[in-house]
Amino acid sequence: MKNRKFILRFFILLVIYSCQSNIDKNEYFTNGKISKEFFQVRNGDLTKVINYSERGDTLSILFLNKEGNLDSVCHYFKNGVLSTVSYINGDATGLARWYFPNRRIKEDVNLYKGHRKGMHKYFNMDGSLYQINFYRIIDDSSFFNGIIRVDDKGSIIPDSSEFAEIHAIKDTIKKGELFNYEFRMYLKPNLLARAFIGNFDENFNVLDSLSLEHLDIDIINQVKPTQIGENILRIIFETKENIRPKEDGGELLGKMYLEKKYFVKD
Repeated sequence: MKNRKFILRFFILLVIYSCQSNIDKNEYFTNGKISKEFFQVRNGDLTKVINYSERGDTLSILFLNKEGNLDSVCHYFKNGVLSTVSYINGDATGLARWYFPNRRIKEDVNLYKGHRKGMHKYFNMDGSLYQINFYRIIDDSSFFNGIIRVDDKGSIIPDSSEFAEIHAIKDTIKKGELFNYEFRMYLKPNLLARAFIGNFDENFNVLDSLSLEHLDIDIINQVKPTQIGENILRIIFETKENIRPKEDGGELLGKMYLEKKYFVKD
């Protein structure tokens, strides 16, 4: 009876392996060791590819979807760091992660067609967060959009951060009301800020008029909604160095592209 069970289990494993792997298509180094291993399902679709070094170490694992496009990739580095990257239709789109040798997350970032989008988080080896970089996609390119640094207690360190966001007093307003908002900022002490407020498209190109407003964090700003339903307020936020005053107000350090959605009901 035990022999029958063993034979049955062996047969099942053999069938599963034969459905998932095609040894004939594997590639080898000149020393006879395998360099690339291909895994397939019964209908011949490629599902996974493993790349090896000449020493036999795993370098990367590629996972493919049923269309044959990359779904995700795992990279293994000599220092023990592991990374995983998600793909959609062959493009690096989705979550990308790097891990310390202790398998705690080292970096965490969202990608869109290979470009960083949104938050890029950095962690210490104990798993604590110490920095977040922000990115925005404009004209199919990734632009740095601010940085926040935190201490060992998770609190924001204002003097080493450079970040701004639009805060709505109310996210939904009635027809005829003005949309009230304010800026929430973390800026180094030597920085001045100003904002270009106008009608921008999704890539922050000016559509018509553009107004320049020097900021005061205590001021509540207002804009007139353009339509019933969803509206989007877009602002280009600039920071300037003010250690040595210049005719133009200081040296321009960088831009942040801010966006806030709000709704108008009839």
